[in-house]
Amino acid sequence: MSVVTGRAEGYRLTVLQNFFNEFFKSLSQGVYVKFPAIVWLIICLSAVLLAAVLGKRENKQSILCGGFSGIAVFALFSISLLYSYLFVFEEIEATGLASFYRYLNTGILPMIMVSFVMLLWVCSELKKPLWQAAACLACACLLFNAPGVYGFWDILKEPAVSAAQTHHDRYLYIRTARYIRQLGGTSRVYLITAYDGGWTQMLVNYELQPEIVLPEQYTMLSATPRDDPSVYIMSAEEWSRLLYDDYDYVYIHCPETQFVADYLSVFEDESQVVVDRMFEVIRQPDGTAKLRRIEMIPEDGYV
Repeated sequence: MSVVTGRAEGYRLTVLQNFFNEFFKSLSQGVYVKFPAIVWLIICLSAVLLAAVLGKRENKQSILCGGFSGIAVFALFSISLLYSYLFVFEEIEATGLASFYRYLNTGILPMIMVSFVMLLWVCSELKKPLWQAAACLACACLLFNAPGVYGFWDILKEPAVSAAQTHHDRYLYIRTARYIRQLGGTSRVYLITAYDGGWTQMLVNYELQPEIVLPEQYTMLSATPRDDPSVYIMSAEEWSRLLYDDYDYVYIHCPETQFVADYLSVFEDESQVVVDRMFEVIRQPDGTAKLRRIEMIPEDGYV
């Protein structure tokens, strides 16, 4: 109620200010021509009203119902997103509006598609030149501005480079999964990745399932406080004791410089704390663990 009546305190006031600033002022919604979210709302509303004016009388109700349903979904989605930041997200994620554009684009894109479908439907019943012009305008809007097609033109410009890069990236995740699979389905493996927002962890888990499911874990570690909420803060000793209790192996897919600096003391051979390394957990009498490099040969035979 304090939020509804304008008496929000603490970080929630900051969330409200940041949310409305991004929604009404930020130019990050789009690809090449960038608009704030409110401008996309105005554009879609204008498209629906124009369709209603140009359309046949018997179709006006369908046009308005279809167009405004897409706008209503976007409005409800935006309100629910604000609610999530205020009452569901952790404070550090809420004040930073974690993944704001990615989430909001989920509502913006269908609103754009529905409103322009209404307009194209009406234009298709009018004179041919107007229909062609409207179709070109709608396609240009979706291809150049609509959220969700970031990097589209970069892929078209250099398809061979893009294909090679994605093939190489996928091979690395498959290779990691093959290493872990060789340990057996019951082995408890801790995965270390770069600070990539959980991208590597998600893809490695995908390659392993359904035969193997890794234990729930934080793959992005740091002993030094960071602004990134996806990085879990844990001292070297805490991590060592966690490994002692719950894990048999550690696989380093790609270590961050910060990880190496913070956790070097846990490894027996400091020179081995590099990419693509498997370690066995060696339990110590004091309840901590040391990590010892073990040789692993993937199924393709390439070391």
